Amino acid sequence: MYNVPRDFFRKGDEGLYSFLMNRRRFFKHAVCILFLIFAMGQVWGRGFESSQTGDWNKERTWWGILGSFGQKQFPDSQTDDTAIIKNGHTITIPEVLNAEIKEITVNGGGTLECKGTLSASVKVSISGTVKLTGVINSPKITLSDSGTLNIDNGGEFTLDDTVTVVDGSTLN
Repeated sequence: MYNVPRDFFRKGDEGLYSFLMNRRRFFKHAVCILFLIFAMGQVWGRGFESSQTGDWNKERTWWGILGSFGQKQFPDSQTDDTAIIKNGHTITIPEVLNAEIKEITVNGGGTLECKGTLSASVKVSISGTVKLTGVINSPKITLSDSGTLNIDNGGEFTLDDTVTVVDGSTLN
């Protein structure tokens, strides 16, 4: 049989009270740390992946990856957002929309149809297909893994820095 010391419930370094207070302090710190993680996501930008085919500015088109708690659920110009268009999804930027983003990646099998304007402050990475009849502004573009960029019917791609085209990719 286990004997409980008489002073087990006393305030001090070794009693139950101390044990419970340390747990309470730990819980308060853990909640603060989780809050800071979500708050920093708002400052540093948010990450998005396409969840289905749809328009750029529709919330159901995107799945927020980081820091999108309590905000619009699509990439916009309010933060340094990044976006990934996944295999099998076609994302359309309508003619009336001016989308601004830090970086966008079009994965193999994914498609970006840009009828409006897309401005990427860092780069555009294409392994899938981009159909451009609107405007894309970016300092850098990378075409890889059979990526295709088709510029049609008055489409315009403004580039400030470099184009990287890997074997098997197409730039029309």
